[in-house]
Amino acid sequence: MKVTPSCVACSLSRRSFELELLFGHDNARRSLPVLRDIIEAVNLYIGPDIDAAELATVAFKRAKDVVPLDKLYENLIDKYISLAINRSKKIEESVEKLDVVSSISVLLRAAALASGFRVLSVASILEEPPSDLDMVSPRVGIDDSSKVVELMREAAARGKPLYYVFRGVLEAPYDMALIRKVREEFNIKVIGIAKIERFEDHLTVADLERLGYIEYLDDLIEFSAANATLIGDEAEHIYNMFRGAGLVIFKGALQALHALNHPPQAPLALLFTANCSLVSKVFNIPLKSLNIILRNVREKLRPG
Repeated sequence: MKVTPSCVACSLSRRSFELELLFGHDNARRSLPVLRDIIEAVNLYIGPDIDAAELATVAFKRAKDVVPLDKLYENLIDKYISLAINRSKKIEESVEKLDVVSSISVLLRAAALASGFRVLSVASILEEPPSDLDMVSPRVGIDDSSKVVELMREAAARGKPLYYVFRGVLEAPYDMALIRKVREEFNIKVIGIAKIERFEDHLTVADLERLGYIEYLDDLIEFSAANATLIGDEAEHIYNMFRGAGLVIFKGALQALHALNHPPQAPLALLFTANCSLVSKVFNIPLKSLNIILRNVREKLRPG
């Protein structure tokens, strides 16, 4: 997805929230020079041919160069992670007596809905990680969950792996509930993809280790750059690996938008919430809805 004015505004709003938390709301003498520096860096990436993920990456990296953003996000993650773990566990327990398709479909929806809570985001849909009550009657846009489940079953039967491109740390407990169930039912190989460096509240390899989630993955691909999603030289190597996948799952709205311009050569499932009007328009889905959208390699997403 290419940069739009709303993408620029969203990225700079997030940087503003970060600076106000770090310096205080009434300390403009310290925060404004940093924000000006970030704007100057971002200005070079405001153009019709620039990918929105590149803009987000540049804005964060420039801020990270001058202020301690990693520590800020680690503190915010620590504030909510226990709540996310407890709530995801309750949702996981609620599907134990359901049939395979129904149980995995619920966990797919929970994983998608979990992307609706983000710390320091102007576009966050939820105020906290989702609970079982949030799952009772969520706003749903496109729900291809039953098709995704059947594709998982088919991939397992053919011996093809499932690649899971993680997004937020606070989504990880919901992601793992889904992954555990899928491995239990289909005995499918699951390969996770996570960053080594911190990008906002995104999941890192260190987070997976700290939370004890490594054991639920058959393999883990480490993406070293602190990028918003799979861009850059490393991404090309990972995309080549996707060619042998039975299914690739991307989490989050920005990664879903990125798939518009960079779809993998494999069946693709997008799990996200429509957190802004741009996402809603591009995918033709209701604002603030959760979505599980399946795309195959021969299908093209609606152009931006």
